[in-house]
Amino acid sequence: MAPVTQQRRFGFVQRWQWLGAWLFLVFGFAAFGSELEEARRLLMAGQYNECAGQAEKVVATRPEDEPWQLLLSRSLLATGKYREARSAMTNALARDPKSLALRWQAREVFQSNGDTEAASQMVEEIIQRGTGRAWMYRDDAASLVAIGSEECSRRSVCQCAQGGS
Repeated sequence: MAPVTQQRRFGFVQRWQWLGAWLFLVFGFAAFGSELEEARRLLMAGQYNECAGQAEKVVATRPEDEPWQLLLSRSLLATGKYREARSAMTNALARDPKSLALRWQAREVFQSNGDTEAASQMVEEIIQRGTGRAWMYRDDAASLVAIGSEECSRRSVCQCAQGGS
């Protein structure tokens, strides 16, 4: 039997390291997804404080995570913490100024805080970005929903102003 070369031994170890790293990434991301789904279930079940607590922890460690930013804002609004929700949304917008989904949520937060001017500004920015740079958002479902939501609300207002139903 021929002796095992050093390269052959280490090649085998390197393959196992890559496999381990790949598995960690796959299952690590799956854990993040299940964590988010659990927090969403808390929100839907009316456990707003628990949901906000989880979202705050995640946002502190991963501030660029848009779904958690949105969840944090919604749970804070549900508990009546309007100032905190506003702070969370302005921080999220500062980190991700291109997100239309964050802008749509910010509109709701600003309305809840009585700042209709800032809410209107968010709507105008959604329209400008969504129509002027549509190619940027064509693969982003949340942004397309924000654009569509704004268009629907705008049509409803126009129909009401014209006396239509």
